[in-house]
Amino acid sequence: MSLKQLAVLTGHTDRVWHVAWSPCGKYLASCGGDRAIRVWGAPPSQQQQQQDDNDAANAPPTVDAEWRLLATLEDGQTRTVRCCEWSPCGKLLAAVSFDATCVIWELQPSGGRAAGEMEWELAASVEGHEHEAKCVAWNRGGTLLATCSRDKSVWIWECLQDNDFECLSVLHGHEQDVKFVKFHPREDVLFSAGYDDTLKVWQEEDDDWACVATLKGHTSTVWGLSIGSRDDGLVSCSDDGSLIIWKAANGEGNYEKWRIVSKLEGQGNKATVYSVDWSRESGAIAAGGADDSIRVFCEDVEQPQGWALDSPTFVCEARVEKAHEADVNCVRWNPVRPWLLASAGDDQVVRVWEFRRRGE
Repeated sequence: MSLKQLAVLTGHTDRVWHVAWSPCGKYLASCGGDRAIRVWGAPPSQQQQQQDDNDAANAPPTVDAEWRLLATLEDGQTRTVRCCEWSPCGKLLAAVSFDATCVIWELQPSGGRAAGEMEWELAASVEGHEHEAKCVAWNRGGTLLATCSRDKSVWIWECLQDNDFECLSVLHGHEQDVKFVKFHPREDVLFSAGYDDTLKVWQEEDDDWACVATLKGHTSTVWGLSIGSRDDGLVSCSDDGSLIIWKAANGEGNYEKWRIVSKLEGQGNKATVYSVDWSRESGAIAAGGADDSIRVFCEDVEQPQGWALDSPTFVCEARVEKAHEADVNCVRWNPVRPWLLASAGDDQVVRVWEFRRRGE
């Protein structure tokens, strides 16, 4: 069991807030305080690049240790870019900023560009929030976009033709700053987390969206969440230093009642956990935070019935004490190569890691 650093990606000139893998697993987007989005990847052959333009979401990943900067997206927003996410088709990048906007970048056809280069154009700017925007998320079909903000609201936008976006609903329910939003990977169910120490679950009801559940368990700000390797589970991370594993009480498809089935406490000073990601491919949970470390947890294979019995056990399989030289702001598993992990930190760099389990 180990977490081995494979690459250090430099180029940002301020803290890096977020990283996001493309659906095909070949590219990595990062964003931060320098108001830029950077897209990284291994340079594909000309044939592979053409395949990317035709089918970005399904192209197989290249296996290449030579990471390079493929594009820098600038001048789209005037303040820190807090979060960026790829659309399911792999041709759009949505980004939210402390300037309260959400912008959409569109990947352009390769044309005569050299292999490995990318060209992006600013396709849309979506405005509505009154204060800093904190997170953005696409639904599984790329037809809906959710944003959240310091103004305590969550907005849901419908993605129309020609990159037009129309507001479908403004959700009020959190009592404080909303830090994070995430759609369920299989259903149009939205999860949010915030400064009021809660998570909320939203579903469409009678042509509008409504809060169907409020999850209380953390004792301080909830910074993030991730849907589990099972559709009826999620993990959340908090300023209280813990990870909480939640399970839908009535199984998949029923999200109105939840129970806590496990709580992973931090060691020592219980430092804030800023980011968590639960790989749907491998089942490994990665977490990073204010103690500059990255930890990876896996469900105990010696208790295979733990989840069914609402008593799963998770063990720490790997830990890197100083994964970054300052706060770890984001960790994300590769969707195609589940042993690859990306992280972003206050030290202005992006790091790529390889995780191997015991016996691999």
